[in-house]
Amino acid sequence: MASLWDWLGNRADITFNGTDAVERKKREQEELERQRLLEAQRLADLEAQQQTYMDDAYADDLYRRGRANTAAAIELGRQNMVSDTIQPTRVVTEQPSLYVDDRAGRLRESDPILVVEDEVVDTTPSPMSYVLTGEAYTDPPTAPAASTPNDSNAFWDFLGLADKEDRKRWSNGMLRAGGAILAGNDPDVWRNLGRGINAYGEAGDSYDKAAQERALGQQRIDAGKRTLDEADRKKAIQAEISSIIQAAGPDGLNVAQRQRVAALQAELGDYTAANSILGNTTGDTASIKEYQYAVKNGFKGTYVDWETRKSKGVGSTDLQRNLDRINEERLASGKPAMTMEDYQAEQNRVASDTKFAEEAGKNNASMFKTLTEDGLNARTDLANIEVLDTALKETPGGFTNLVIQGANNWGLGDMVSNNASSVQVASAMIDKLVPLQRPAGSGAASDADMRLFKGSLPQLQGTPEGNQLIVASMRGLANYKQQLGQIAAQAQAGRISQSDALAQMQALPDPLEEFKRWNKEQSTRKGNSNGTLGGPVLNPNSSNLPAHLRKRG
Repeated sequence: MASLWDWLGNRADITFNGTDAVERKKREQEELERQRLLEAQRLADLEAQQQTYMDDAYADDLYRRGRANTAAAIELGRQNMVSDTIQPTRVVTEQPSLYVDDRAGRLRESDPILVVEDEVVDTTPSPMSYVLTGEAYTDPPTAPAASTPNDSNAFWDFLGLADKEDRKRWSNGMLRAGGAILAGNDPDVWRNLGRGINAYGEAGDSYDKAAQERALGQQRIDAGKRTLDEADRKKAIQAEISSIIQAAGPDGLNVAQRQRVAALQAELGDYTAANSILGNTTGDTASIKEYQYAVKNGFKGTYVDWETRKSKGVGSTDLQRNLDRINEERLASGKPAMTMEDYQAEQNRVASDTKFAEEAGKNNASMFKTLTEDGLNARTDLANIEVLDTALKETPGGFTNLVIQGANNWGLGDMVSNNASSVQVASAMIDKLVPLQRPAGSGAASDADMRLFKGSLPQLQGTPEGNQLIVASMRGLANYKQQLGQIAAQAQAGRISQSDALAQMQALPDPLEEFKRWNKEQSTRKGNSNGTLGGPVLNPNSSNLPAHLRKRG
């Protein structure tokens, strides 16, 4: 009957509103269905997320409760050990007979492992108990492996999904794919199928990512629990050892106390200290020896205070042993003993000096490598300088050079002068050579001198004397780089030390000495800056020039 009314309603819409109304109504219904599916998917995702949060909160609560119970049990056992007011009782155990008979009188009902509720006590004999009694030790029998229940069925076996996580991933992907296909609202079947496949892939990626995050989070939680539990266990053992030694006083440890401390030391893994205590040589253990030595050197606290101070980073067993050895040598030679503070300060200074020397050595090695390469490249620079010298000699000089250079910039050099090519070659060689002349590292040629030399080039190019000064200075810089490279190569080969190499580099003459002399004369000269430089003309073959400025060959 409902279908009849729907048909009549559709016919009425077609009659009065045409076929568009029917199509519009159909699209509205499909849109409502798509929205319903999307809302259902959103609610399912929200429920899964809330379940994950609840699981994490429950795990954290169990962890905090476990830590609180353990801490309370440890504190109760420590108090009972110090007070020593509870009567001993015999506890049924499977430990070796000799060890049980010796230890039976010291066991207490308030031991932490006995007062924790629902605690499963491991009755397997401790390896340390066999060390104490000398009985033979054999590994306990291995428990049979638990069989895992088989929850496979024909459907999952057909799909090849044996793991539960894989099944969840497949189910989630199919749900997403179905929602995408139904919500596609597209008459093209293949396009809707493509949307479903794409949604399945995205669902798989998101599920894998969420699973990885959950696994990493659980690993971090487990690692944190193990670290905290181990730290709490060691702290409790150290506290009990300290309380036993403190309670013993100046009379030393009795037999029962020595055996208890030895067992605790063995639980910490220090079997040497445990055997030393059982051999009645408690004074030779590292921890007590450090405390006694500290008292001799002015320490006023108790043994517990000393252990607390050590746990904060002041002193260590290795440091104390080294200090003992050094003080024995100093006292034997008539020198006063060093305190721990002075010894640590000396160690810090040595470490700082070593680190500085290592860094300086790395920097020097890099600089020597660069200087060696620059020294080899200086041969090419010298050849280019000779080309520059020849080109400058063929230029007319003075203001004419500037005019020809300006014409070259506009491509009219050959129309102005027959020497245009020489001017262009000289200018190009100067622009190429000057930036390459600064050697690496520190030396006689400073950065300020190089900047002054580069800034004076336009003025120097105005006269033949200036051109000769340019060539002589560049030749000196190239020779200077060669000498630096030779010294650096000797240091790299090990023929001289780093300090000798640096001293020889600093002793090299300044390659810009002649240029600085000219600049000083120019600064005191009066008159037109475009005039001649004045003074004697520089001859690159003159014996009056320094050796590094003379023309070679």
